[in-house]
Amino acid sequence: MIRLNTSSLDKKISGFDVLVSVNGGKFENMTQSVALIKYEPSLEIVAIYSPPELNESYSFKMVPIFKYLNNQLRGVASNATVPVPVICPLNVSATVLNNQVTISWASTKLDLLPRVEIFLRPLSIDGFATELPEPSPIEIDSDFLNVTYTLNPWTLYSLSVFGVSEKRIRTEPFNLTFETPPALPSAAPTGLTYSRFSHFLNLTWDSLPLEKQNGPFINYSVLLKPDTSVSLVDLDIKSHVARFENVDPYVPYTFQVAVVNSIGVGPYASVIIASEDLTRPRHFTLFGATNDWVLFKWTSPSGPFPLGYEMSIHEKSSRKAIKIFFVENQNFIEFSTENLSSGLQYYANLSAVYSDSRAPAFNNLIQFRLPGGGNPMLQLTALNRLTTTTSAIIEWSRVASKTASPLSVRFDLFPLP
Repeated sequence: MIRLNTSSLDKKISGFDVLVSVNGGKFENMTQSVALIKYEPSLEIVAIYSPPELNESYSFKMVPIFKYLNNQLRGVASNATVPVPVICPLNVSATVLNNQVTISWASTKLDLLPRVEIFLRPLSIDGFATELPEPSPIEIDSDFLNVTYTLNPWTLYSLSVFGVSEKRIRTEPFNLTFETPPALPSAAPTGLTYSRFSHFLNLTWDSLPLEKQNGPFINYSVLLKPDTSVSLVDLDIKSHVARFENVDPYVPYTFQVAVVNSIGVGPYASVIIASEDLTRPRHFTLFGATNDWVLFKWTSPSGPFPLGYEMSIHEKSSRKAIKIFFVENQNFIEFSTENLSSGLQYYANLSAVYSDSRAPAFNNLIQFRLPGGGNPMLQLTALNRLTTTTSAIIEWSRVASKTASPLSVRFDLFPLP
């Protein structure tokens, strides 16, 4: 609305004609469109004009009309040019509750603003700039003075509120920014994998996308069930790896991982970790070695009883087997060191054989080295066990070395099933 103010000192003025020019165009009589407040001489005269459009410049002429002998005469026009002020919705505010925002506004000019357009644009997540397309406006009837949207948590938004005229000309915007608060992570990590060897277990997973993290990252929550005697020895949050020890190789486990942010723990992702092959011989151990012989021992698989066992010996740098042995009805192999060299490193690989037609899959691997350089190992020639419920006495004799006597004796004790 535009208020036209003038004053008159002439009592003969009976009224005014109002002429309007839009953007410098031709003046047209707009008297019928002007609400002229009744005036009295010597007082201020006020006319109110409602322009049909915003963002346009209007020029006015107010021509006084005089009464003279039953005639009406026109006087000299008063000129004024008024750029219509840009009117935007008033008192715009954004109230954020969790991941919802309520945008409110007010305006006393709703007759000029039949619509309101709202632009919402996410600016960044955790301070990282993102390239986003220009947002589409949300058009709302001005009769509604607030609207609520559900947004992403932990996101900075830019808000622009425009008034829109009948000819869809926008006013200058009312701008502000606001941030939605963090929330619990909305998803669980994916890509869970595992690898296990003996009593050790490695677990890996993929990182959670930032837009699903929903808050500042704190850590990962890693659960392994059953967890009896199992120890988490390393949690590498950058590589997304958890390492455990004291894991029973013959027990299946459930591995779970979740993201922990500043609000709490998100949903868990789970994977079933299978137990090791039940056809695999257990507790495969190098029991003793000298320059002349090597002794390996093991215990039977947890699964079906095999026909026998097959073991291969090969050098570390070669896959070709130097020796291959097959034994039946016993859980040990003792063989001479012929064709083996002192000081070199070898691999021994053991597998159970269940069918004459099936080649064994070697799945027990031990590294060993024959003694050399005057450092012989013990030969157990006599082993007597005098045991009670809480103690045991072990006796042995040793063979004198050709080069030197041993400085000490080492015991490796482990329970057998």
